[in-house]
Amino acid sequence: MPMELGYWNIRGLAGGIRMLLEYCGADWIDTQYEVVQAASSSDMTIKVGDRATAWDASQWFNAKNSPEFQENFDFPNLPWLKDGDVHISQSNTVFQYIARKYKIGQDLSDTEAWRIDLAKDQLGDFRLGFLMMLYDMPSHPWAERETYCKNTLIPNLEQIDRFIGANTYVAGATLTWVDFMFWETFDQMHRFDDSLFSGLENIMRFKTHFESLPKVKAFFDSDKFMVGPIVNKMALWGGDRELKKSW
Repeated sequence: MPMELGYWNIRGLAGGIRMLLEYCGADWIDTQYEVVQAASSSDMTIKVGDRATAWDASQWFNAKNSPEFQENFDFPNLPWLKDGDVHISQSNTVFQYIARKYKIGQDLSDTEAWRIDLAKDQLGDFRLGFLMMLYDMPSHPWAERETYCKNTLIPNLEQIDRFIGANTYVAGATLTWVDFMFWETFDQMHRFDDSLFSGLENIMRFKTHFESLPKVKAFFDSDKFMVGPIVNKMALWGGDRELKKSW
């Protein structure tokens, strides 16, 4: 029986997971949910900030509230993964489950292990601010994106560039699941504004090397890879397949 991954029909938190599944040669199904503009507000709609438009997310909420999900998932959420009797959610948990199942980056030195722990937590905090800006959240308003990029995003990228250093991968010499998460985040930000990566030679070397891995390249060349959308439709950038810019 194939594994099944569930997420929105965007890259978001699942882009790297899809890539890892393909890299591992897994037999899997990609279940995607879509938000559409809502005719009226309900308990299954999403509103962002003070914007008037409401978005109907009932495709996901109907699944989440179904007896199947409530009985089988301890914490029904997106992304989720089903593998036989295993029903799990949370993106990092799904990443690590797949990596253990297919023995990707499991034989680590103590240094590589703590580098992975540190990197995943740091990237999680860093990525959240970027997404909040795209969705024009009050704490990260879209109108102040240039200030955010200059004072927060670029300094964070510079820290990560120093952290990667001369290493081939995030852990060091060993490919791990965190590399898939890091590449996905870097690629999303690079498509938003490639000037953010000016002078960040370590990140760009990592990104270029990762993209050259035969199994990763095969995924990019397949119909399972999506350039966009990166985030959902209510975002002010990244919610379309073409990733068009209005500025």
